[in-house]
This record gives sequence, structure tokens and C-alpha cells, in this order.
Amino acid sequence: MFSYGTRSNFIFDEYEDACFAWRYPDLTEHVLYTARVVEHTIRKEMADEARVLVIFQQAQNRLKEVLEMPDQDANRIIRSIKETG
Repeated sequence: MFSYGTRSNFIFDEYEDACFAWRYPDLTEHVLYTARVVEHTIRKEMADEARVLVIFQQAQNRLKEVLEMPDQDANRIIRSIKETG
């Protein structure tokens, strides 16, 4: 019987054969992969996104110099132009 009251006839004696399953695994390759993904995200993807946001802000400012409108309307016009080419 387990300490929490459940009955069981399960007996396990092969700890030496099974210990590799719960000992400290070598996660070096996983850590290296994750580090490469994070580096790529920061150096490439986030830099690209920052450039897009700057261009979008410039387009919004230039549009609002010509037409007086709320930011939401300017954003909608810019997205529409971007999507239709």
C-alpha cells in the first residue's frame, strides 16, 4: 500500500537499468539550438520588425500631414495600401 492509501502489488527493483531515465540528461544540443534561435530572433527578426514599425510610423506621420484623421484611420489606410500593393 502506498502512503496515500492506494493498494498496489507493483514491485520495481531495476533502478540501475532505469536510472538513466531520470538522472541529469545531457541537454547541450538543446541549449545550443535554443541559443541559436534566440540569437537569430534578436539579431534578425526583431531588427526587421523594428524597421517595419519605424517605416509604418513614418508613413502614418506623412499621411496625417496631408489629412487630419485619428491614428486608427491612418493605420487602416496604410494597411489597405500595403495589402493591395
